[in-house]
Amino acid sequence: MAEEYKLEPAAVDILIKDRGLAAFWENVVTEPKDWAKSKFIPTAKSVEPDLTINKAFNFFSSDLLGLIKEKQIPIKELLVDPENFAELIIMLSEKEITSRVAKDVLRHMVEVGGDPSAIVEARGLKQVSDTSALEDAARKVISNNSKTIEDYKKGKTQALQFLVGQM
Repeated sequence: MAEEYKLEPAAVDILIKDRGLAAFWENVVTEPKDWAKSKFIPTAKSVEPDLTINKAFNFFSSDLLGLIKEKQIPIKELLVDPENFAELIIMLSEKEITSRVAKDVLRHMVEVGGDPSAIVEARGLKQVSDTSALEDAARKVISNNSKTIEDYKKGKTQALQFLVGQM
């Protein structure tokens, strides 16, 4: 496993201690690995397959295993299947969602199940990277909060936090 997935020895130790976790991981890793390979063009700035696998394992070992431990869920009863977990990692790698959103979606998946794309869509959590859409949203927030803008201009820094929250 260490050689195939380029994992650190400590990571391999986590997997070899539990066959269920190892099987889950092996099912997870194929999708992000294939996705990353399809996106990787050595001459362009792109995500290297090994980096995606490392990101997937970090999320697996810290976030997913942390929730499994917190909720005391046996791997066989986990509502998150490997394909949905892999999809979440790909969404994170594609920058469709932030790491904070990924953590929240994963918690939802662990607690009630579900497809990450559907959860993100239903909750309106997809990251907006279209600058014109962001500029339009900022203009709307500014025009709808003139008193807060005045408060900010008077030095009330909490007003800025409020405005950012409105975005």
